[in-house]
Amino acid sequence: MMTTLTQRYVHAAVAGLPETQRDDVAEELNASVADAIDDLVAGGLTREEAERQALNDLGDPAVLS
Repeated sequence: MMTTLTQRYVHAAVAGLPETQRDDVAEELNASVADAIDDLVAGGLTREEAERQALNDLGDPAVLS
């Protein structure tokens, strides 16, 4: 199974949350990352570069959660 950087990041970010909150937070975080990627691509980055930049901008997933 292939996982993206975003999938791994979101998994790490929600791992420490109560199980009842994980799905909602993961959905919101995925949407936020997707929006950031779209904005960065519109600014001239490739999708791969944009994904890395968006996740780097969010910082450590453990701290984010």
